[in-house]
Amino acid sequence: MILLMAAAVIVLRPRTPERGVHEALDVTGANTPSASVATNAPASNAVATVVPPSPASPAPLLPGPVGDGKDTNSILAWAHNELEVQRMLDENDKIYRRQLVVLKETVAAIVERHRLTGEPIRQLTLQGLDGQGIAFEVERADIEPSGLRGMFYGRVAGRLDSMVTLAYLQARQAYTILSPADNLYLDVEPHDPGDVIVKSINLEKYGAGLCGTE
Repeated sequence: MILLMAAAVIVLRPRTPERGVHEALDVTGANTPSASVATNAPASNAVATVVPPSPASPAPLLPGPVGDGKDTNSILAWAHNELEVQRMLDENDKIYRRQLVVLKETVAAIVERHRLTGEPIRQLTLQGLDGQGIAFEVERADIEPSGLRGMFYGRVAGRLDSMVTLAYLQARQAYTILSPADNLYLDVEPHDPGDVIVKSINLEKYGAGLCGTE
């Protein structure tokens, strides 16, 4: 198996109006329905009564199985703008699952705590899918003097053939976990401060898209 070097990059994406996000998938004309007309009087003096149309929801283009995070409802809920909507749709055939995960504690907070005690960070617990915690043995860390930005390199605890990289910027973080022995291939990208999107990836198809790179 070819060993891929993963580089973690924090990407801060601009927001666009919410209306644009939904219009990106609304190509059915569902937002411009025509009114229906009902007539109850005789034809000779019929009076038309306009019946307001019932609210219509945009039809999803690429619905996915419920719970895999690849369905359009999840994508529309998580994307910040139209570019993210399209990126997630394009990414669907390269991943198995996608899940929004709230961080129990940010790496920035852990770094600050260790700065106060003066102890180096030797291990971190990274969050995976469905509440899974993954022990990350830190072999090297590059942290700015402010402690607000940095990168960590290492492996999954007890897995010599694994590779883990993590980057953080204040409350945002991204990381990649590659562990062949566990059949565990995760790419985790920043979402909003304090949460991330965890993706179980098809390594052969995903390739250069590791760790939130664009």
